[in-house]
Amino acid sequence: MGLALLNTNDCGGAVAAFKAVLRLRVNEPEVYYLIGWCDNGLGQYADAVEALKKALVGYAYKSAPAASELGYAYRQLQNYPEAKTAYQRAVAIDAKFAPAHHGLALTDLALGDKAAAQRELQILKGLDKVWADKLAAELTK
Repeated sequence: MGLALLNTNDCGGAVAAFKAVLRLRVNEPEVYYLIGWCDNGLGQYADAVEALKKALVGYAYKSAPAASELGYAYRQLQNYPEAKTAYQRAVAIDAKFAPAHHGLALTDLALGDKAAAQRELQILKGLDKVWADKLAAELTK
């Protein structure tokens, strides 16, 4: 039910459905991840942080998408040190996960480290042209 609602872009309904699943089965990292992803989409970043931290525990800290999504939530909350840690964790899990490199670069920019952001751009150029072009445009702003 939650995935069906998610597929219709009803993140609010999907979160409610996913939370109903958690009442039946407490430790479902995928459900926590999806709740966090939806919460980010809804702009509910503090809620996303809580859900994504639970997802990472359930995944035994081995999910690059969950770690990267956590970085995004922290970045939106302007908690840049935590965002950087989360993105670095994502890259450590999967060095080829382009969204984590992109998020790490934006976090580096927010922290005033343009050189680090440029290094991430060089990495992205070897991984994913779309993400690299997106970052290059953001670096020239």
